[in-house]
Amino acid sequence: MESRKFKGHFVSRVGAGYGGDGSVYVMFTSAVVARKRMNAATWSSVWYLLSSFAVIHYTENWVYVATGSWIGAFTAISFMHWRSSRRCSA
Repeated sequence: MESRKFKGHFVSRVGAGYGGDGSVYVMFTSAVVARKRMNAATWSSVWYLLSSFAVIHYTENWVYVATGSWIGAFTAISFMHWRSSRRCSA
């Protein structure tokens, strides 16, 4: 049976990773609430890059994740702008 040892360096790296991921998520959410398309799209790309390390490692290309998340967030905020402008003019 393998003994489990406390690995402080591992715990600190995981904690820093999740802390960074959480911070980026807050920035993304803030940009969405403010309906700032460019900011939301950019923070979305950063968030997905951090969150999808395994996919990036498997595909060996971060461009797939960054581009897809940027386009998705930009389109979503654009749709929100379009819907709110139609609701106001009706």
